[in-house]
Amino acid sequence: MNIKKTTNSVSRWVLLAGLMLPLAAYATTVTGTVTNKTTGRPDTKDTVDLLSLSQGMQQVASTKPNAQWHFSFNVPDKNPHLIRVTHQQASYYAPISPGATHVNVTVYDVASKVPGVRTEADVLRMQTDSQGLEVIENYFVQNNSKPPKTQFSSEAYPIYLPANAQIEGAQAEGPQGMPVSVSPVPLAGKGHYAFVFPLRPGETRFGISYLIPNYSGSLEFHPKVSLPTGNLAVMLPNSMSFQSSSPAFEQIHDSKVKAQTFVARNVKPGQELSYTVSGTGAMPRELQAQSGSQSQAEATGSSQSDRPGGGLGPPIDTPGPLHKYRWWIVSALGLILVVVAAFLLGGKKGDQDTEPEEDPLTPTVAPEETAGAASTAPSSS
Repeated sequence: MNIKKTTNSVSRWVLLAGLMLPLAAYATTVTGTVTNKTTGRPDTKDTVDLLSLSQGMQQVASTKPNAQWHFSFNVPDKNPHLIRVTHQQASYYAPISPGATHVNVTVYDVASKVPGVRTEADVLRMQTDSQGLEVIENYFVQNNSKPPKTQFSSEAYPIYLPANAQIEGAQAEGPQGMPVSVSPVPLAGKGHYAFVFPLRPGETRFGISYLIPNYSGSLEFHPKVSLPTGNLAVMLPNSMSFQSSSPAFEQIHDSKVKAQTFVARNVKPGQELSYTVSGTGAMPRELQAQSGSQSQAEATGSSQSDRPGGGLGPPIDTPGPLHKYRWWIVSALGLILVVVAAFLLGGKKGDQDTEPEEDPLTPTVAPEETAGAASTAPSSS
């Protein structure tokens, strides 16, 4: 018997076991439940993935829920992890905080068009710089479908921008999710795009920043909406001018906000609207500072209300639904991209009952039942 060879082999196994002991000490079993709030029935065809966030979005393991919607994973370490459930080719997420033992993930059936989806507010902020007219536009989309369904297709949320707009950045945020970077997909016609992002039950927010170059000091806009829109708001520095022959626009006054806000209410797809902005100017610095403080509070989960602006002074005096969007109306920042780490800051140890979170990657391809979505999208005129 070769004692030296045997000794070396045993040493290697001892060394390997020693290296694996720390990992084994961290390993824990996490169970979960998938709940379909559209039908109330389980779907064993769903795919459940365990994703590690330590080096991007790495798939660690995959399984299927059983007939009782239950699943389980052995989480190998204390690094941040996500549970991803793919239902009808739309993805739903829930984080696993350190020490968690159970995760609930809610899913909804998917359709290309869902009754009960509307834009509650479309808010534009405009200012000028040496390159042209800068615009930050935020869309607040409500999905009040009954029974609840997710609207998702290759044209999930179409938008219309000025024909010569140069897109600089965009983001999306689903119900109880985090802002993620997205790229609007060009559609037929200049200025016609779509956010390929699932509109889950609840509120989804989209934000896009674009530049209109060669601004000559005056520009006419012909806004179009893809869904019924409760409020279309335009905000300008006081040094700029807003003119519209349409009686749809009214000015909202607030002595605490050193800027102008004009609002058209209950705008319908195809409705003829126009307005002209002229002059130059930038938003007040104090509004930018307030916006930065609020954005930090949101990222750390320390906001004092269910809407941005909690605890930061009296609300902007805007009537109707715009009241709760005051921080986007007065925010010069508008587009805040949060890193994946912030996704877990609000998590708590122990069992979780978490609504779906957003995909930090590009959303999945539209399901088969959305094949006819293109024909139902508004046409560009």
